[in-house]
Amino acid sequence: MKDKYKKYYDVLKGKDYTSYVQKYLNSLNNVEGKINSLEGTISSNRWTEKGIDIIKSRAIPSFKDQVNSIKTGLEALNTACSKVKDLVGALEKLETACKNLSDAEAQRAALPEEERAAFGSLYVYEKRVTDAESEVESAINAVNSIGVNIMIKAADFGADMNLLKDAISIESLKAEFLGTMNDSSWTLDHSYDKKAKEIMVFDNKTGKIIKEGGELNLKVGETRVLTVRLPHNYGRVKRLIRTTADGNPVYRSGTVVTARSDIDPDPNRIEFVNEYPWSNHIPANRELQKTHYYDWVITAVAPGECKISQTCEYKNEFGNTAKAMIDIRTTVS
Repeated sequence: MKDKYKKYYDVLKGKDYTSYVQKYLNSLNNVEGKINSLEGTISSNRWTEKGIDIIKSRAIPSFKDQVNSIKTGLEALNTACSKVKDLVGALEKLETACKNLSDAEAQRAALPEEERAAFGSLYVYEKRVTDAESEVESAINAVNSIGVNIMIKAADFGADMNLLKDAISIESLKAEFLGTMNDSSWTLDHSYDKKAKEIMVFDNKTGKIIKEGGELNLKVGETRVLTVRLPHNYGRVKRLIRTTADGNPVYRSGTVVTARSDIDPDPNRIEFVNEYPWSNHIPANRELQKTHYYDWVITAVAPGECKISQTCEYKNEFGNTAKAMIDIRTTVS
């Protein structure tokens, strides 16, 4: 056997790579199934719409592209393994043909000169060798002709994950919750005068939105900041005129939690507003009142339960006064 064929044979004989490739394909199919399952179980209850959009329109398709690309590569490798098996079979035939030729040559050489003619030609043995070599070359070419272009999506997928991380960060969730003073979310409900004007709050620790009757769980000594968002269905806010943190008698006793309203974005200053005569507390900086949100700072004092409330009043862009409230059940452990 020629040296180039012997090298192939020495490396490949007795080895079967197909089973390993099949294990990879089975694992990849499992991952693919989980991705499809993930796509179907994501709900708006757990993610913001922006986060869902990034996952569904970018992250999952990117992940699927990568899986399909790898799968294509593994299938090509599986085909290559099958072709390698064919190559090993062809090399075994060549080895046999070469051995038979070598044996025939030795046998013929051992005969006396006058008997060699009677032995006959070695053509049949040589033909078997050349035919086997042609079969080996065909098998080699079949392996070499297998090509695949695997798309590496790791960078794209990483970028999508970073985008998703930003989209569902506390800061992004809060910005999406609050909106701006001039966005399109502001409406004017003409029946609003006859409706309870509810507000919602944003938990700056968990990123959750708490509505009327919601729950807040704290640990003793913990201070939680909830951001109050004024209603968006009674026209745009012109000026805050009252922010009041209150609650039931247990709250008012100060034995479970204490709370304050804060319209000053400076974390080192607490400022509230109450333009009514019984309080008449107006911030020195009147610009602080031109806001559609403010903070509700709650500190847990001791284990227990109480109901806390936040009341705000404001003037809208039409000069009307609106009053809105929220009650939250609070547990301290």
